[in-house]
Amino acid sequence: MNRKVTGNERVNFLNTTTNPTRGRWSLWLVIYVVATALSMGVSYLLFKQEMAGWALLWRGVLGLFVLIWLTRGVMTFYELPWVRRFGMVMLSLELALIPGSIAWITGHYGLMTGVGGVWLMAATFGVGLFVIRLLLLPGIAVFGVARTLIDEAIRMKIALVFIMGVLLVTPMLPFLLDAGERLNYRMEFFLVWSLGITSLMLSAMTVFLACGTITNDLSQKHVFMTLAKPVGRAQYLFGKWLGIALLNLLLLTVAGAGIYTFARYMQMQPARDAQDRFVADYGILVARRAVPPLPPESMNLNQQVEDRIAKLQQQDPDQYGGDLSVAEFNAVRGKIVQQWHTLGTRDTQTFVFTDLLPAKSIDAPLQLRFKPQSVRTPPGELVKLAFWFNGRPWPTYEGRHYNPGQIVDDTYHVFDLSPSIISADGVLEVRIQNVNLDVPDATWDSSVSFTPGSGLELLYRVGSFGPNLTRTLLITWVRLMFLATLGLAAGTFLGFPVACVLTLMVYFTAVASGYITESLENFVGLGASAMPMWDRILWFPKTFFARLAEGEIWSAIKIPIRMLGQTFVWITPAFSSYNPTPLVSDGRVVPTSMVLGAMLKIGVVWSGIVGVLGYVIFRKRELARVIV
Repeated sequence: MNRKVTGNERVNFLNTTTNPTRGRWSLWLVIYVVATALSMGVSYLLFKQEMAGWALLWRGVLGLFVLIWLTRGVMTFYELPWVRRFGMVMLSLELALIPGSIAWITGHYGLMTGVGGVWLMAATFGVGLFVIRLLLLPGIAVFGVARTLIDEAIRMKIALVFIMGVLLVTPMLPFLLDAGERLNYRMEFFLVWSLGITSLMLSAMTVFLACGTITNDLSQKHVFMTLAKPVGRAQYLFGKWLGIALLNLLLLTVAGAGIYTFARYMQMQPARDAQDRFVADYGILVARRAVPPLPPESMNLNQQVEDRIAKLQQQDPDQYGGDLSVAEFNAVRGKIVQQWHTLGTRDTQTFVFTDLLPAKSIDAPLQLRFKPQSVRTPPGELVKLAFWFNGRPWPTYEGRHYNPGQIVDDTYHVFDLSPSIISADGVLEVRIQNVNLDVPDATWDSSVSFTPGSGLELLYRVGSFGPNLTRTLLITWVRLMFLATLGLAAGTFLGFPVACVLTLMVYFTAVASGYITESLENFVGLGASAMPMWDRILWFPKTFFARLAEGEIWSAIKIPIRMLGQTFVWITPAFSSYNPTPLVSDGRVVPTSMVLGAMLKIGVVWSGIVGVLGYVIFRKRELARVIV
């Protein structure tokens, strides 16, 4: 009896004939597990028997077999979703285990930890990417565009390079540092460079991805298929922005977790001495608040400023006869403050720190941070200073007051103080005298000064490292979102190279805005910064033509250079004003005001203005011409 063969039977027959290993995934899995166990177990036993060479050979040979067998299984059973996912995860793990095992057997434990950190961060990124794609449910136009953007970023080679760079830098950086250096220096270096490189790589990725996705859709005509669906242009742009925002948020989360983990790992490493250990525990991975000193009431700073202004008005009525500008008033006040921070030979000055009740309630030491600067270099570059805290001499030994040793000139020093030294009303009065207590007649004849602001301050703990790092990453994310908005807006009317150049110019100007402004003032040297805005605008052309008339051509050319430079700086957000990296690397609290300011000015105002301009341009752009 002839029976007709169905379609399913034909497919099953063809599958079985062309690929006889199909359906044998259980045997492949058993062999993989056994080979992996033998590879790891036997190499461990050989290593414990002090046969490192044989352990390395066994791990290398069998590890290579496991890698080939795993790759073959993934290629054979690729149509099975669980095998595909399991195989890709284990394949990445095997690629990490081979160099990690070699590093462990050869005694390079730091490299082994770094390789493990790279794999763990990469695996976390993969899981996070899977979760984000699940959250971007189909059926919502904006989510669909965002999901497509994320898939595009993973396929984009240049974006993938920056992603891999972020995943590699943090785990490997701690083990590239000199182990003989002081621990606190290594920790500071790690925080500065890991945060800086992460921000730089993600900024570059954001620029190329934002500019490339718009220009590529327009040049390849992909935008026609997207906008032909019920997707508006605003939804299209917002979906692109949302995809970049989520990708950056995931990468910053993974990088932040890695930075936190490896910073704590470095903290557990041996320190050079007790001072090094103290700084590593209480001076870096913390959030400290800096309190500037106030003058004592007897000094009456405001009255001294008024007396100095009155004296200047009497001596030079032409310049100081009228009301002083803000810059002139600050200059007069700054000179008096500098005199207060200066100690002549055997002179004494008092500095008062207030509102220290929170510091008194926390069971953590205070730090008095100062940098003495002597007019004449003292013998051995050692400065002799005497200290009193709330009227009590410090330090003392057997009732004798003596100078703290090894106070090097023009170098920052930190004194660790007990919170009990603060008075009941939260005040700490610090009195400093420029004198040699051992031999007063041998006091070095030179004044010693402290730079107002950073030269003398009191630090106390107000929080922990984790929240401080989170605020730092949040500010970084806000800055990245502005770059994403700017790159998308530039891509709506410019080609890819020009859009990238424009966005990168704005980025580097925003990052170095403070430095560029100061450099322009020093380069041009026109002294117009203290003028009001309108007077400054009128002053520039008048001075320009006056210099030309006097034949000072180069001096005249500097004026439009400064005007153009300052204008470009003015129309870009000041990233330098929202740079938390120096704070978190020095164990200082990143204030909430900085976070809110970055979110408001950069995240809302600047991003909003640029986003609206980009939408208006994109809306008015003719994407396709109708031909009748």
